[in-house]
Parts: sequence; structure tokens; C-alpha cells
Amino acid sequence: MRIMVRTLRGDRVALDVDGAAKTVAQAKGVVMARERVPVAMQRLFFAGCHL
Repeated sequence: MRIMVRTLRGDRVALDVDGAAKTVAQAKGVVMARERVPVAMQRLFFAGCHL
């Protein structure tokens, strides 16, 4: 599965999670590993809803 992430700077990053991220917490771990953004500072949204 591919997740599109938009940073606060407006950059868009594509992350492939391939079933490794089954929960929001695991998806945030993938973002942390790739973008070096601590999990506590991340906010994930889908269709305008906070996850």
C-alpha cells in the first residue's frame, strides 16, 4: 500500500508500507523511520478526519 504524506513544508512524500503498517501507530513508525519526524509530532488525516 502506498501512503502519500504531506509535510508542514508542503513537500509530498510517497511511502510504501506493503502490509507492514496495519495500524495508524505502525504507519507513523514508517513515517518516523523515513522522514525523522517523531511519532508524537505527527498528525495523520484521511478524507479530513484525524486518525
